[in-house]
Amino acid sequence: MEAGFIGLGAMGSAMAANLLAAGHQLRVWNRSRLPVEELARKGAEPVSEARMACTGTVFSMLADDEAVRGIFLAPDLLEEAPPGTIHVNMATISVRLAEELAAEHRRHGVGYVSAAFGLVLGLKDLRLLLEAAEGARTPMPFASVLRDHLLEAVAQGEGDRDWAALADVARRHAGL
Repeated sequence: MEAGFIGLGAMGSAMAANLLAAGHQLRVWNRSRLPVEELARKGAEPVSEARMACTGTVFSMLADDEAVRGIFLAPDLLEEAPPGTIHVNMATISVRLAEELAAEHRRHGVGYVSAAFGLVLGLKDLRLLLEAAEGARTPMPFASVLRDHLLEAVAQGEGDRDWAALADVARRHAGL
């Protein structure tokens, strides 16, 4: 598979390295050059602009709304994406930006997959963490509260949303 990867922080670098290890051709871009250079030594093709990583399937793991907006809603990136390009966005972003991205991708004929880490998967992982903590007889009070908030969000039908849904739970608890 020919792919691109934009956003090479701790998570993005590890994901990109796994794609390379699996034998995929990968173009990589990041604001800072060090992770790009490290992946180039593993066989990735470094590119000088984010838009140059948009080939085949482009994965992005960016920090926040501002970073995603600055790259994927910047002039020319979506307009210049080759036909058939699919963007897999793994960042946790606001619902408003996710909707805007989906609309802009559609308008430019670029596929869009919002693949942020959802609440249901987080709840599963948190259950495993709490089970391990119980086995080790280690209290995890914050994790227990987080589990309760995740469970509430899922019960309210927000299980497919990203972790930003926890802010809605906190607002409800605060009476806002």
